[in-house]
Amino acid sequence: GKDALIQQIRTNDTVVILEETGSGETAQVPQLLLEPSFAKDAVIGVTQTRRVAATSIAQRVALEQGTKVGDLVGYSVRFEEASSSDTKIKFLTDGMLVRELMMDPLLSGYSVIIVDEAHNRTLGTDLLLSRLKDIQKIPKQSSDKKGKRPASETRPLKVVMMSATLDAEEFSAYFNGAKIFYVQGRQYPVKIYYTSEPQQDFLEAGLNTFFPASQGEDGRRCAYLLTRARRY
Repeated sequence: GKDALIQQIRTNDTVVILEETGSGETAQVPQLLLEPSFAKDAVIGVTQTRRVAATSIAQRVALEQGTKVGDLVGYSVRFEEASSSDTKIKFLTDGMLVRELMMDPLLSGYSVIIVDEAHNRTLGTDLLLSRLKDIQKIPKQSSDKKGKRPASETRPLKVVMMSATLDAEEFSAYFNGAKIFYVQGRQYPVKIYYTSEPQQDFLEAGLNTFFPASQGEDGRRCAYLLTRARRY
């Protein structure tokens, strides 16, 4: 459950989340960490391999939090950024976080880095994981007696990797036996319909399939996948 996941991240510096497509963890995990122990003096960073994913998920999370993008929830992609001093959840492409590493090698402004879709193994993701592992090896100094040492010098950088495949075992081994947390799959059953033969009119064929199949399915939605871009 949610409490168990938060406890795993509190207890362990590195956690691998093995999720199935449709579990919704991409948007939910960062919001679960919006508590003082993670977000009081730092930012929760969430990397994406594609800029459209970073911006669209930021918009979704901002909507769920009842705020606008750039305030509590922000994003950073190439040539575009929407964040402020109030931002606590920041979605970035892996390449943008690698750039931030060049300016701040310890990522001192972050308390948690969530590497989403780690199984895609882009060059940026691999570089990032290597550096995150190095950062975690650096011993953190304890606070002085007056507690005046900056929090960024005393808190460990938490790393959460989310993978939709069994590569989770490999990521765990790379981070010296990191804990693996299993997340249940889709939040609802999914039915898939295929056309039995080529269709001349994609729109009509889709509607003829959708309406009979959706009878009595209140609140359900349909995703219609085409072989190429079509405009109607």
